[in-house]
Amino acid sequence: MVNVMRLRGVIAERGMSINKLSNATGINTNTLYSKFYSKKFGCDDAVLISKALELSDEQVLDIFFSLKDT
Repeated sequence: MVNVMRLRGVIAERGMSINKLSNATGINTNTLYSKFYSKKFGCDDAVLISKALELSDEQVLDIFFSLKDT
């Protein structure tokens, strides 16, 4: 399960928005919003987002492989 709240927090910490993240990753804005709503991100999405946000390995695990339902 993706920890969407933590992901949104990191986006804010980096001074980004969903629109800016969309531009940085090449993922359509509407698609990205849909993924946030459904909490379903593919491995390719996780890689693109992780690179765009410059996430550490620990952050990637905490966000994209969370055992918490958030």
